[in-house]
Amino acid sequence: MILLLSAWFQVGNAQVLSDKLIKCILPKGPFTSRDTAGIVKLINSGNELVWSHTDSAMRMFQAAEQDSRNIGYINGVIEALLSTAHVYTAQSKYAESFTCYNQALVYCNYTTDKSMRSRLYTDMATTYLLQSDYPNAAKYYFAAFKVLKENGFAEHPSILFTYANLAYLQSRLGQYNLALYYLGEAEAIARKHKYYGRLAFILNNKGEAYRALKQPDKALQCYNEGLEQCTKSAMSSSNQIVEVKQSLYISLGTLLLEQGNLHTAINYLEQAIQLSANTSPYYSTIFPNYLLGKAYFGLKDYKNAEAHLVPALQRATELKFKEDMPDALKTLAAVYEATGRYKASLQQYRAYSELKDTLLSEAKTREVSQLEMKYRTAQKDKEIAGKQLLILRQHNQLMHKNTLLLILALCILLLLSGVLLLIMRFRSNKHYQHLQQEEIKSIAREMELVKQGEAINVMQALIKGEERERERMAKELHDGVGGMLAAIQMQFSTLDTNRDEDIKDKQINKIVKMLNDTATEIRKTAHNLMPDIVLKHSLEEALRLFIADINAIGKIKIDLQIYGEIIAMDKSAELNIYRIIQELVHNIISHSGAESAVVQLTMQGNTLRIITEDNGAGFIPEQKKQGLGLQNISSRVEALGGYFSIDSAPGKGTTSYIEFALSTLIPHTV
Repeated sequence: MILLLSAWFQVGNAQVLSDKLIKCILPKGPFTSRDTAGIVKLINSGNELVWSHTDSAMRMFQAAEQDSRNIGYINGVIEALLSTAHVYTAQSKYAESFTCYNQALVYCNYTTDKSMRSRLYTDMATTYLLQSDYPNAAKYYFAAFKVLKENGFAEHPSILFTYANLAYLQSRLGQYNLALYYLGEAEAIARKHKYYGRLAFILNNKGEAYRALKQPDKALQCYNEGLEQCTKSAMSSSNQIVEVKQSLYISLGTLLLEQGNLHTAINYLEQAIQLSANTSPYYSTIFPNYLLGKAYFGLKDYKNAEAHLVPALQRATELKFKEDMPDALKTLAAVYEATGRYKASLQQYRAYSELKDTLLSEAKTREVSQLEMKYRTAQKDKEIAGKQLLILRQHNQLMHKNTLLLILALCILLLLSGVLLLIMRFRSNKHYQHLQQEEIKSIAREMELVKQGEAINVMQALIKGEERERERMAKELHDGVGGMLAAIQMQFSTLDTNRDEDIKDKQINKIVKMLNDTATEIRKTAHNLMPDIVLKHSLEEALRLFIADINAIGKIKIDLQIYGEIIAMDKSAELNIYRIIQELVHNIISHSGAESAVVQLTMQGNTLRIITEDNGAGFIPEQKKQGLGLQNISSRVEALGGYFSIDSAPGKGTTSYIEFALSTLIPHTV
């Protein structure tokens, strides 16, 4: 069993920010290592409870994050966010994991501890790796290497996990010799600095590589030494070390099982289960029981085989752990067959076959799920983190100013008499109140002007959008319907000159067909004339009708994808969303030269996301800000309080991303 771990076992001692960082980011931050001790304890305690009490662990991480923000402890914010991301990754909630990573990435710009960024990159790579996104996994592992080496951390503990997880990646690709190279680099550093727990983790993965290369003696040597290193670690009782020890016992059991030494294999696998129930269920319950079921089946002890396989498969199903499940289902099917329960055996074989097919097709499904992740922008998270940092700065600046004012007042009390002080304070207070009132009035006037300006901008954006829509519809009526009517008029003008009845009948039939085509064109144009269609239909139905009309023309194939339930919104908001998508589609048709395109709407939580992508000619966005209707779309999105970005390059097609908070589309939404 190759072990994959996060970038650190346990949070170390808190690092107090340097004076330089305090001056630049959080002036005069009033915290010390004593203040951060509670935060470190919260994060470490949460890491110990991740599997046994997940909700409690999450609350601890959230509390640590908030406490860190309150005192300006940037490293605490980053570590709390990464610990939260670990929980989401363990639950296969990868989108939530990357939300935490994006926030942490912003805070990494404000810490002097450059190894924090390498930790972040390593964890991001691991999350990609768990989704079998090998290119992105390799990209971020090497980014972690670059950060560490450029900042003089060539032998930092974090680099060990980067090496080891790169080895895991190569093992997944079947490159075991390359995996051994990375593990050898990590092993040399771990031995030099006596990182015993990390060395045990590395030796386990090294043994797995040797086992895959059919070198069982070398594998056995690595496993046994790994168990010795676990006992030397200062954190030998922590969940992380226990998990490594469990993995070593499981690896030994697997090796002995392959060699046919079933009784000894069973002994090691049972030791793995007995070590702890508070580690990952995969190491403490699921995988060792799979192997025990296989071992007992080999001994023809079918009762014990079934007793281990059934609960392990149930637990894996609950947690959605599909790895190694097909092999366990196949073993259980063989147990039922050996005991004469052929119907149950057939059911398990079918489940085995279906799961194998599912795992083979998940690569395609993963591409769809990654589309949103690929175009999910970190701008929103960056704005949130930036505002929080601004609040921290302002808070500390205010505290600093108040302290200076207090000291000044005390000095005046020592130098001046009581009467003079009272007079001066009276005058000072009166003048301060006057200035304050004037400032309040000035701010009120500025706010009123801003509000008026915002209202005017919104109205101008909406009017501009409607004017553009009227121009486009007028062009459709003139070029489409007008042209058809002119052709019909020409047919009528030649009708009387033809005396042959057969020719007249053909002309009449042709005129009738042209009238039907004209009626169809008018209906199509009417569909686009909104808001009638939005008033009579839901937004989803209106969009499906619109896309169906576009596809019926045959110039381009557009795939409309809707994820989640598109709930009813304010009709004016729905109309504007419809107009935005309409404008995006017409831009694709008119300017991209694309053969196909995708329009995707996703309703998730309190957020509506719109993504369009085409395979057209593309363009340079900076050179087209005034063209292609982009300014019109941007105005509409801004009027609804949304976010709009576009990504394109010549020959690469075009992708647009729009995001709205439901609270701006549904006034009563909290």
